[in-house]
Amino acid sequence: MPGSLKEPGYIGVDVMASVSLCMIVKNEEVVLKRCIDSVRDAVDEVIIVDTGSQDNTRAIASELTPKVHDFEWIDDFAAARNYAFSLASCDYIMWMDADDVIDADERNKLRAFAKKLSADGPDVIMMKYCLSFDETGKCTMWNWRERLIKRSANLRWQGAVHECITPSGRIEYADISIRHMPGIKPTSWRNLMIYEGMRSRGETFSVRDAYYYARELYYHALYAEAAYRFEEFISRGDGWIEDIYAACKLLGQCKANLGDSKGELNSYLRALEYGAPRADICCAIGLWYTSRTLWPTAEIWLKAALNCKQPEQSGFVNEYENEFLQRIWLCVCRDRQGDLAGAREFHERAKKLRPYDPAVLANDEYFKKRESLLATDAKPE
Repeated sequence: MPGSLKEPGYIGVDVMASVSLCMIVKNEEVVLKRCIDSVRDAVDEVIIVDTGSQDNTRAIASELTPKVHDFEWIDDFAAARNYAFSLASCDYIMWMDADDVIDADERNKLRAFAKKLSADGPDVIMMKYCLSFDETGKCTMWNWRERLIKRSANLRWQGAVHECITPSGRIEYADISIRHMPGIKPTSWRNLMIYEGMRSRGETFSVRDAYYYARELYYHALYAEAAYRFEEFISRGDGWIEDIYAACKLLGQCKANLGDSKGELNSYLRALEYGAPRADICCAIGLWYTSRTLWPTAEIWLKAALNCKQPEQSGFVNEYENEFLQRIWLCVCRDRQGDLAGAREFHERAKKLRPYDPAVLANDEYFKKRESLLATDAKPE
């Protein structure tokens, strides 16, 4: 991977870098203070840009920082973020969403990192963005995101929806995590409506827009249209390999929801055209066979998933799909084939990863009952 994963710090510098936190917000009165409180002592200034709140967000923001600004919403997240970045005065700019949080340990790492970061340091510093958590709060799905941007690099956000800064120049990876904790929110049609507006105006979608448009359709259960758009995106051939790989999987899930069983399997297999097998795809294929009680074939694919290695620099790292799911289903496969000891072995391996997962707890009870019955049957009369 470009750059390297480093301990926080660039020692031996003359000038310590300063950091601006730039945020865009709208109707975030419930979570805004939580976010700012979690990061305040690790940055030098906080800039909050309100894009049209109708609740108490702006008043709360004014209590947290004197640097509160307004931006007229134009259905373009990149434009709003670029405006926020334009207001920064420090050497580096950090972004967070209002429903993001930095835990105490990670905040200490960030603070140490910032203290040792020089004004002539890397152009982009990537950090982990944690998106899903298990029953204990452990992060189970994350990806690398551009988190600290050198202001003098003049890098800009791109994309009206699912905006990003394309990392360029000198890039470093820092072992610091930020947690995305939105809580339970009603499904928002905002992103999809922005894309539909772009279509109605005849705007050309970038390859990234094409992928995320299909995703928005999928997450709104518009499976037929989503399948068409995923096919369209994959066929372009110029997408990021990680997005193409994910699109094959999501296309399979669209086909499943549309009742096209063969199309589902073929979509998963299509992902294998783009590189070495990965755990999530092998697992999806294995589960396709479990749904048809074809246990030996399912076991082959689920065991293949155990041996897959996640690429060092990939899209989303999903520990649930990459490590846990195949173990819990191999437990089922072994049990259905009459191998209780083998089933118990895979159950224990799954339990080490997620001891409080509902499936693990249910299997605990299952094995207790099965083994109790076997012990009773084994007693001499």
